[in-house]
Amino acid sequence: MDDLKKYKKLSPDDLKDTSSPWAFAPVLVASNKERIDICTRKSLLFAKHHSTYIFKWRSQLVSWNNKPNVGEQQAIIENNGCFWETFVPEANAFLTYNVNNSLGLANGSPVSMHSMSFSSEDQLLSVQSKIASLPPGSEIVLDSPPSSVNVKILETLDSKTKISIKRRAQSAILKKHSLCPDELVIPVKPNASYGKAHFFAVRGASSLSRVETRPAFPIELAFAMTVHKAQGRTTPRVVLALSQHNVALCKMNYPSIFVAMT
Repeated sequence: MDDLKKYKKLSPDDLKDTSSPWAFAPVLVASNKERIDICTRKSLLFAKHHSTYIFKWRSQLVSWNNKPNVGEQQAIIENNGCFWETFVPEANAFLTYNVNNSLGLANGSPVSMHSMSFSSEDQLLSVQSKIASLPPGSEIVLDSPPSSVNVKILETLDSKTKISIKRRAQSAILKKHSLCPDELVIPVKPNASYGKAHFFAVRGASSLSRVETRPAFPIELAFAMTVHKAQGRTTPRVVLALSQHNVALCKMNYPSIFVAMT
């Protein structure tokens, strides 16, 4: 407890003020369900604060055990983030797959969401039409995933961080293929090998069921992450969620707290 008391205890004002550096700092949690719930909420706040939009499309549904009746399914899908992939321009994220280790694009690499590319002009025009008719902060649902999600590579945490010779060489190669002349922006295309399936428990009006989904892109928003995913990562600030939970799997245990502190 003496070690814990050295750390700042956040107040509601630290998180309600969207201009605070803590407002969108990664929240470390114990379960993927809690991670997705926080990312969904923070995405709305981030989009409103930055006058942008939330783009989402369905993840691949691998299995659904104890599936509820047809009338209940659509409501469950619409209200559970585990069925969706989300893109929020300018939001911080990280790769969840070793896309190209030789270029430093490894599992856990920090990126920011830059833009999307579409395979057809019809899909592009549809998105542009929705943007024109909806206020900033709105959700825009895509009928299918984009042809690529373009991400900006975050080279350093701050100007004082030293960049290794290897990293400079990697950056030089990436810049040759960047989509933007002044930034390291690369396209990440959907790939079946990226998709590690995730299991989630979802509750309907009368039953609890188990869902398995697989994302098209190896990218997750960094508004929240599990302690397991945060291990070995360097971030300027994090929020550690020590909330009480009725379900044991959602509780933060002592080994997880130790990992979070390091």
